[in-house]
Amino acid sequence: MKKSFKSRYSFSDIIGIKTPNKLSHILAETRTKLQQLSVAKDLYYHPYIDHRGRKPRTIDRPVGELKDVQKKILDRLLKLYPLCEIVYGAVEGRNIRDNALKHIKKPVVVRLDLKDCFHSIKAPQVYDSFRKGFKFSRPVSKLLTELCTYKGYVPVGSPLSSMLVNVVLDPLWRRVEQLSVDSNVKSTVWVDDLIMSGEKPEELIQPVKEMINKYRLRIGWNKLDIMRSNALQEATGCSLNSCLGVPIKKRREYALKIETLAGTDKADSNKGRISHTSFINKAQGEQLLKLSRRFTTGG
Repeated sequence: MKKSFKSRYSFSDIIGIKTPNKLSHILAETRTKLQQLSVAKDLYYHPYIDHRGRKPRTIDRPVGELKDVQKKILDRLLKLYPLCEIVYGAVEGRNIRDNALKHIKKPVVVRLDLKDCFHSIKAPQVYDSFRKGFKFSRPVSKLLTELCTYKGYVPVGSPLSSMLVNVVLDPLWRRVEQLSVDSNVKSTVWVDDLIMSGEKPEELIQPVKEMINKYRLRIGWNKLDIMRSNALQEATGCSLNSCLGVPIKKRREYALKIETLAGTDKADSNKGRISHTSFINKAQGEQLLKLSRRFTTGG
């Protein structure tokens, strides 16, 4: 059963925590347990290699009591932080559809990725965010940094990592937001992906690169896309050209899955594909649903 650690606090309630005792009260954990976990945290990570993407990547994966404490830090501290308005990824009440809607029917869409973002954000940057953003004391910030990082960086696979990245990079995204407003460009951020759209968003690539480099981060140049309206424009898995939708390549892939899995014990997995498509574009979802029913009934 999924554990819930929702907060009854607001940001004004938790800003400026001075003592580990106060922190332990908010997290509903003993100070001794928090300190023990911070010292022995490496024992609570079970890394593995994920082969599902284009190339293998290491997932750090916290488990047990440390994972539960990280969920509490996420729900009772990080989620309360007043993030920049252009940040959409991992933010409650915002989703990939909301993010993509900001960029439909634009002459040019630019998408860039922060290279190895999580592992590039180091413990000192996390510590600074707790000190400056939350105004926590040094002991509280040090304890939280230990609980939130692994081997000196933000762990991949932790329940709090995406929101922690949002908080650490919030000053950066505020600068990007102001630059975008000044340039009449629409920008949104999905964790480590920045999407910019408008008449000439490509003109912001260099100044944004310089901002990113100041945070000791790098752009993944192999994932930089400049997409004009005469070709497929895509962001967060959505096509953007004339209306919001699922790209045709992905819909063909879904249709093939529906056909090949029909009548097998894996056919139920098609429900997720149809639901996802319907969420993005109802008409496209209905097309896949009709296809599924045809193969199910044999009609």
